[in-house]
Amino acid sequence: MKKRIAYLLEKVKKQLLYACLLQYLFIPNLQANNSRNVIELNHPIKITTKWTTAFMIPIDGTVVDTNGEPIPGVTVIVEGTTTGTVTDLNGNFNLDASEGEVLVISFIGYQTQRIPIGNQNNLDVLLKEELSSLNEVVVVGYGTQEKKDLTGAVSSISSKDFADMPVQGVDQALAGRIPGLDIVSSGNTPGSTSQIRLRGNRSFTASNEPLIILNGVPFYGSINDINPYDIESIDVLKDAASTAIYGSRGANGVIIITSKSGQLGPPKFILESYAGPKMAYGKLPYQNGDQYAERGREALRQAGNYTDPTTNTTLDEMFFDPIEFGNIQNGNSFDYPETLLQNGFQQKHQLTIMGGTEGINYNIAGNVFKEEGLIPGRQFNRYSLSTKLNFKLSNKVTSGTNILLTHNAMEAKADDGVLEASIRTSPLGSPYDSDGNPRYLPTGDGFSPHALADYEWDSFRWDNKRWAAYLNAFVDIKILPELNYRINLGTDVKLQNLNSSQGQFSYNRRGGPPVAGNSSAVANQSLYESILTYDKTFHEHHKITVTAIHGIQSSREELLNTNVSNIPYETSRYYNIGSAEIINSVGSDLREWNLISYAARLFQQLRLKTISL
Repeated sequence: MKKRIAYLLEKVKKQLLYACLLQYLFIPNLQANNSRNVIELNHPIKITTKWTTAFMIPIDGTVVDTNGEPIPGVTVIVEGTTTGTVTDLNGNFNLDASEGEVLVISFIGYQTQRIPIGNQNNLDVLLKEELSSLNEVVVVGYGTQEKKDLTGAVSSISSKDFADMPVQGVDQALAGRIPGLDIVSSGNTPGSTSQIRLRGNRSFTASNEPLIILNGVPFYGSINDINPYDIESIDVLKDAASTAIYGSRGANGVIIITSKSGQLGPPKFILESYAGPKMAYGKLPYQNGDQYAERGREALRQAGNYTDPTTNTTLDEMFFDPIEFGNIQNGNSFDYPETLLQNGFQQKHQLTIMGGTEGINYNIAGNVFKEEGLIPGRQFNRYSLSTKLNFKLSNKVTSGTNILLTHNAMEAKADDGVLEASIRTSPLGSPYDSDGNPRYLPTGDGFSPHALADYEWDSFRWDNKRWAAYLNAFVDIKILPELNYRINLGTDVKLQNLNSSQGQFSYNRRGGPPVAGNSSAVANQSLYESILTYDKTFHEHHKITVTAIHGIQSSREELLNTNVSNIPYETSRYYNIGSAEIINSVGSDLREWNLISYAARLFQQLRLKTISL
């Protein structure tokens, strides 16, 4: 017990020293919270710290409602971590937590409880019904509504739901948080966008991606362009009643993203950072040499070719490759997946400046996100700068603008199938000679090269760079207390450059001539929308909201691509494809579309009953 108290006192001492360093090394008026790695410049001076001991306490508890009835399915999670559980049919739960940590206990329709962990082992938790949640305002198409007035299927999450999680993009922020929304990873390369499906696929040939609305404007860029830490809330419209206002564009559902706005007050500077490793969970069930050989023998036995039920050296020499046979005899085996995989690394740094007066509020955020994958040479970098300004020009006129500038870069030094190749390649081969030099063919099979050839011969490159600028502005005029007019203007420009090269000794070329390719795209979208809204309540029981919309949208995209082979200098990769002996293909394309839309919607609430048309 004395050792534990001494340990805790030492932790307190270190935390106080850390806080003092922050106060005197940086500038005055500093607020630091090292539990979230956040530094805020604000008034007055306030420094708080939080520490977590290493002593784990087994916690048992029961969650009941105000009637004393147990509540099954309640989420119990240690705040700021992924450690958690759910209550069983009797409302019971158990998990391990450290003293000083906080349990967050939540369930739909009930108030969330936050319980600090002291030295208690048993918890009796009472959840009260969340009546105020029915009055929460959610964003619907071209407007907002209180939850109690919704007639369509709408789900919402706020930035608090993922603020402490190391998420790469919006798709990871949504994963597991919206009923009916399926997020499926499309690759193991950092920066790969996920496949988003709302209640399954609706078409065999057309796109099944939901429509994304960013700050009131349709967003047709890469979801990787959106910094998840700039988001205030995400509302998902799931059924026909809620998506009808967007016409055919909303057939696959609508995801409405609202970014953070400035707040009334002096300028506030917020610096948020995190960094940490990414490690493979467990180990692949990869066969070693002995297991691989026995599997081969059993396959031959089933075919009637390996007649000995035990290991037979003569038969092994007959059926196995000479190199494989030699390694069987010597007990050698090579573990390709173990050699391939590494620990990845992820980091994020964001500086936000926010504030406002009666006439203007602002939120400016610069973000750097970097991720290195578990497979060497794969990385994703994103740099973004976002600005959100809102102006109050008079009591009846407000306006605002949103600007987002992004640059994304994805790189790979091995083909997407390198992990599969490392699993499929025989562990009985000899990928390196006695001097440690790589052998392109580990066995006598000419169709099975070295699984890590792309690395050993530095013969593969894939480089995808994107630049994008998104700009939209609005003017909101209150013509009458119940009549409002709004105009939205938006445009974006996107540039993309994709390069790839595979050398003679890359895994896919198998000794063939080197190839390279280049493709580029320039895209632009423009938007004009005019929205008229009439909202009036009669005699406190009868409310009517009428929305009329007119919109014009256009899109233009130009594409170029070139693919060549027989490059004389392989080290030039894709930087001098004009020197190639063979031009396999040269292509260009132009894609244009225009959209003119008209829409109207009626919400009628009579004696607290809502009708939507």
